[in-house]
Amino acid sequence: MLLHVAKNNDQPTTGQFNYFDSSQLSFSYNNLFDRYGWSGNDRISATSQATIGVSSAIYNERGAEKARLAVAQAYYAKDREPSDRRPGDVSGTESSSNIALLAQWNVTPSLRLRHDSEIDRDDFTLEEQNYQATWRPDDENLFYFSYRDRVNSASNDPRTRQSDIVYRNQINPQWAFIGRWQHDIERRQRLDTVLGLEYGTCCWKMRLTAREFLSPEKRGGIATEYDRGVFLQFVLRGLGSFGGDGGRSLIEEITGFRERDHDNF
Repeated sequence: MLLHVAKNNDQPTTGQFNYFDSSQLSFSYNNLFDRYGWSGNDRISATSQATIGVSSAIYNERGAEKARLAVAQAYYAKDREPSDRRPGDVSGTESSSNIALLAQWNVTPSLRLRHDSEIDRDDFTLEEQNYQATWRPDDENLFYFSYRDRVNSASNDPRTRQSDIVYRNQINPQWAFIGRWQHDIERRQRLDTVLGLEYGTCCWKMRLTAREFLSPEKRGGIATEYDRGVFLQFVLRGLGSFGGDGGRSLIEEITGFRERDHDNF
């Protein structure tokens, strides 16, 4: 992929404006091919780059993908400013990215195992490993587990080891549970906990959630100060929603899970 995005001087930097619904993309095989470098469309990273990747997949007799193995690396023609860094950038002066490796196995139609790695471009050591298991028997139920291990050799930051569990269980046609538990194994800290209860009918839905989390600037400290909140959200079919979602959109962003009739609620 060849990509050139000219610098937009009218676009405010992150120091001038808070982009609440956009964040810099993490390093991964898929994100190396992203055109924007940020989640959402509010920000676009200026860049001149070529991303080279190889991908191979195995399909069953019905044409469904069973397994995939892929590798990619990006090469940059010029330096990036701090506000235009691409996924995996440390200083923005790198001439190439680290190597991204992706391995995915669809064990059954409901169970998927996935592994993402970041490999150092110089000595080929593992900088980061991400393991994910997703069980999704239908559009209403989900269990997701991930484990992340990052060495952080390019910076002075301590090693990162985190686990993440997300679930949604449809008890009956009206009631459902949702939850998330993110834990910092290295520092022995809870990072984010979400518990919620949903009630829905054909025309509306109500979601009550409680959330306790550590904001990024508070993580790693000796004294842990958690932010806590209780959120009530009402959703009207075909009209939209009002109230705080209490982490519901965050769960969707992490897992890619979209419940049935998501676009209608």
